[in-house]
Amino acid sequence: MVAEKIPSKEILILNHIDTLIEKLETESPHTELILEQASKAFSDDAKLNAEDMAGALRGLKVFLEENLSEQLDLMYEMLGHGSRKEALITYLNNAIDSVAQGDKETIKIFAETLGTKNYAPILLQNLSELKQKVENGGEKEYIEVFHKIGNTSQIEHLQNLYQHIITILEQDNEESRSLIVKLLEVNNLPIENNEEAFVERLNQIEAKISAISNYLETCSNVLRIVDKDGDVLFSSKPEDIIIKKLENENRIASSKALRELQNHFIKIVEDRSSDEFQSRQGKLKDKSLYEFSPREKETLKETEKSINIMYSYIQKQLNFVTKDMKNELEDLKRIIGVNDGHYWVREGGSGLYGEQQIRLLEYMTGRPHYETSNFKKAIEKIKTTPYSGISSSSVFHNKAGWHAQYVADIEPVKVKVTMDGDKIAKIDVLSHGETAGVSDPAFKCGGAAHNRIS
Repeated sequence: MVAEKIPSKEILILNHIDTLIEKLETESPHTELILEQASKAFSDDAKLNAEDMAGALRGLKVFLEENLSEQLDLMYEMLGHGSRKEALITYLNNAIDSVAQGDKETIKIFAETLGTKNYAPILLQNLSELKQKVENGGEKEYIEVFHKIGNTSQIEHLQNLYQHIITILEQDNEESRSLIVKLLEVNNLPIENNEEAFVERLNQIEAKISAISNYLETCSNVLRIVDKDGDVLFSSKPEDIIIKKLENENRIASSKALRELQNHFIKIVEDRSSDEFQSRQGKLKDKSLYEFSPREKETLKETEKSINIMYSYIQKQLNFVTKDMKNELEDLKRIIGVNDGHYWVREGGSGLYGEQQIRLLEYMTGRPHYETSNFKKAIEKIKTTPYSGISSSSVFHNKAGWHAQYVADIEPVKVKVTMDGDKIAKIDVLSHGETAGVSDPAFKCGGAAHNRIS
């Protein structure tokens, strides 16, 4: 949502309500569809008229604006953060302090988030201006700054704050638990040394967050307007808005065009199903199905073009996120594996970071090692040195692992290029096998790693 500059879910719902009211008051061609589908949100019995529907939508918007802010502030207070405004100011103060102290990671993150140069003085000025805007402004300014620093949804942010508290409590650290207890002690309701009150407070917070989230999701669902073909006309759902944005920018083919193409393929399937003999021959009775219409051909071209663009974009985003979350994901894999009684990581992996594996191997062999994901470079290194390489390793959490898989050697071998053997060529062959022990002469860089690592 941030990458596509889509507002938060809460703002999307409010904007969506305004759009529906406008369509009702200007007698849009879609008025009847809006009345038919949105009436279910306000009346179980009958379809509302345009005037009543517009009034009901205005009432819903006022209710959401007033109560959502109030409920969110209450939740922040229950979590020990004061109001939303106070929490955001505290967050900005911490960011300003970190940047002022030259914290490289903080500087990098906020430079990317705010779209500014990776330069501390500029960031300090920008963050100070944002802080001042929150301090002197109201709800509108708060929302603006909240999104400016990279947040997408107030509800999701609240859920993350709650989950952070639960994560700390699960670490079973008495000092951390004591701090959380003091943080949650509000409204003169002491919960220290009172386990029942403490659990009740956590349950209250979780229930309130879920209630707010579910209510907004319900509003979003019942006010989603589609046409007779199922195409979305008006929606506050982020996924619908992103797809419509991509369609309008010609980054993907429209759903209507894709449906026409799908109908063509459905007809091909039906044709082949109607005649088993023809189907086995790979033929169609309706010869017109062999040809695509100009519109269908254009859709195929658009789809091919958009797939390449989207693949490139997604790969770029995936690489960025994966690099940023690599260690956290590996830790999560280990936790899940230990709890479930399975491997730490997928089969074929050692359960250790690359740096850890290298350290162990260097201790075992007395030789320097390095890690690479570039296959060509790895092959060249093995060819030009007397040593080999490890293609994978295996570690269980509760027993000895399998043999490490070693690349023994890479050397040129003569092979027949033609069937009659009149042409011979040299190709590089990779010799690959399992180590059987440190004394195995075929594997010069060492023996079975599993007995030493497990």
